Amino acid sequence: MKIIEANIDYKLIGERIKEARKKAGLSQEKLAEMIDVTTVYVSKIERGGQINLKRLSQMSIALNVYLLILDLSR
Repeated sequence: MKIIEANIDYKLIGERIKEARKKAGLSQEKLAEMIDVTTVYVSKIERGGQINLKRLSQMSIALNVYLLILDLSR
């Protein structure tokens, strides 16, 4: 049986999150406050750090974007 691997481009996701955050007029501090994380965490994600689905969902809601806009597959 062949194992399916997920190729998740965390760097691209981080870039899309940063772009959406700026478009929404939010600072890293404000976004962090909205989803109850530190600004260090938001910065790490925007630089390509791994993010779990829960936090990704919270960010998409806070930024008012669809998860697909963040482009999980490319």
